[in-house]
Amino acid sequence: MSATFTVPAATAQAAAPFFPAAAAPAPTRGGRRVPSTLSSTIPSPASDAAYEAAHETHRRFRHGVYSVECPTCHVPAGERCLLRRAVHAARREAYWLAHSSATLVPLLVAGA
Repeated sequence: MSATFTVPAATAQAAAPFFPAAAAPAPTRGGRRVPSTLSSTIPSPASDAAYEAAHETHRRFRHGVYSVECPTCHVPAGERCLLRRAVHAARREAYWLAHSSATLVPLLVAGA
């Protein structure tokens, strides 16, 4: 069963930052697809908690961008950037450059 809802123009404009008008494909970096964040897709306190938990887990175990030090705010690997709820773009670039040549199956790729 489907229902149709009408939303007043003022409400639609207020919700515009949370719900993009057209679903754009995720940007690519180095041939890899960069996923969109959960909080931009589903704005809710539950997604905020999931976002914080994911970043804290990555920071604690030095995964992803937390495996390299930040060249912008000079925090060591395994520490959060000085930005609130964000990671500096230079840190993301350093991570992508450090891991751009990593392959999952080096023996199979070496023969190609």
